[in-house]
Amino acid sequence: MSKPLVSVIVPCYNVEKYLDRCLESLITQTLSEIEIVLVDDLSPDSTPQLCDKWAEKDDRIKVVHKKKNGGLGFARNSGLEVASGEYVMFLDSDDTYEPDACEKMYQAAITEAADVVTGNFITEVQPNIWETTRNESGDKILDGNGIREYILDVIASAPYIGPDRLYPVSVCLLLMKKSIIDDNGIRFYSEREVASEDTLFKISFLKNCRKMVCLDFPFYHYFLNGASLSHTFKPAIFDSLKTLRAKLIEIMGDGEEELLRINRFIISDIRMHITRLVESKQQNKLKFVKEILNDDIWRDLSSYKPEYYGLYGRMFYNLCLWNTPSLLLMYAWSVSKMRKMIRR
Repeated sequence: MSKPLVSVIVPCYNVEKYLDRCLESLITQTLSEIEIVLVDDLSPDSTPQLCDKWAEKDDRIKVVHKKKNGGLGFARNSGLEVASGEYVMFLDSDDTYEPDACEKMYQAAITEAADVVTGNFITEVQPNIWETTRNESGDKILDGNGIREYILDVIASAPYIGPDRLYPVSVCLLLMKKSIIDDNGIRFYSEREVASEDTLFKISFLKNCRKMVCLDFPFYHYFLNGASLSHTFKPAIFDSLKTLRAKLIEIMGDGEEELLRINRFIISDIRMHITRLVESKQQNKLKFVKEILNDDIWRDLSSYKPEYYGLYGRMFYNLCLWNTPSLLLMYAWSVSKMRKMIRR
């Protein structure tokens, strides 16, 4: 095969039930000049054998077998080391693409001489029930300050905006010029060290881009596939959020606007972290909340004033600042129960 136009990197771990579905969506892409890089992250199920069988069927498929399990971020890095396409995309191995995903994204990049193209996704919220995320402003082209504003809105919304974030952090929604990644040594941190490794990679990449195309094209099919690990409580997440904040400041600087967005991001993720604790079967929940509220990070976050939040967000933030763990736990539990009743 000649040099591929697009390399699609697919990290694989414990996905024997979903990998065939994922790869069927890739080998049938309308853009045939693609390279598919499967990274087996030392998966304990039959995933490694499935990867090899698929490589025998299609010579566009490369397989990397990791000698040590390193997690999603490092698996993607291994894929980047061997990918040879002009552009690169990431696809999680339990998800799929629209049939013309690679072609539309690549053609947009070539037509506009863009460094990056982004689209949207559809989510299977229940079996065979899909919810589409769309760009309300339609297709658009960004450069210079437009890209800077986009980066800030990826981190968190401006003070006068209700939702915590305007754009998803996921790198899976991007087609990226690989030379920019390589020339700037951009790689993923381990998700075991830093929360939201996608955010750091995406921002580092976008800061080096001159031109960006945003398509109103929901090309990515996101399957919930039951209970996702990303929605479970993991005590170490809080420390990884603090590390994330430090890394974001390192990349973005500590200007007033940058700190406003970064602090909003961290506060919203702490709120999500405590919500997951409340909804989990974790023992000693009060102990974990006390540890979070007694952390020094609240000295840095105390100047943040989320007046634009709804009642829940404002109250949650104030209870954190007032260091009232029992009341915070009770409040978060009550809101969680109420939301579950509404969803029914």
